[in-house]
Amino acid sequence: RNSWTFIQGIHEWAFLRSRLSFNTVVDQAEYLPADMSAASIRRLDPETLGMYLASAGVVDEQHLVEWSEREYEDSHEFGLQIAGRPAVFAWRQATRSMLLGPKPGAVYTVAGWYWRQPVRLAADSDEPAIDSSLHMIIPYRAAMMYANREAAQELKMEAIENYGPLLDQMMRLYLPEIGPGGPIA
Repeated sequence: RNSWTFIQGIHEWAFLRSRLSFNTVVDQAEYLPADMSAASIRRLDPETLGMYLASAGVVDEQHLVEWSEREYEDSHEFGLQIAGRPAVFAWRQATRSMLLGPKPGAVYTVAGWYWRQPVRLAADSDEPAIDSSLHMIIPYRAAMMYANREAAQELKMEAIENYGPLLDQMMRLYLPEIGPGGPIA
């Protein structure tokens, strides 16, 4: 397995986050990645998704509430469905598609954020989407993987020693800061 794709899969990194904005189609509930102009979509950021009537603009924007795929199917894919203003969405992992419920009765603009699929470094000119001071994390991770396969403990320990601090630095740069939360009750 490619060490760079492995590293990208560890967290939902900021460098894999992209803006999403697309217009719905009247009476269409399911939107594939191509429909959303987001071919490399891995997962939606549910806290950021909103929708507004395209003809009214952002003054009409409301948040979409996330439902599980099962909840969505039970409510919006059973019996006669009447088009209206979508209020909920679900993520269908099998097709990597967004489901809106109820199905749109007009043209709405859906906007928010999503995380892209990990990117493979294939060509010699490809560069990882991280600060160049962190690029060595990739060969160190590759050395760890090689050492595991070859039972080379010395190499593994050296790779771990160098990989850990770079991963910590990457987490500080590309993950949200963790701070005190609000009251529990």
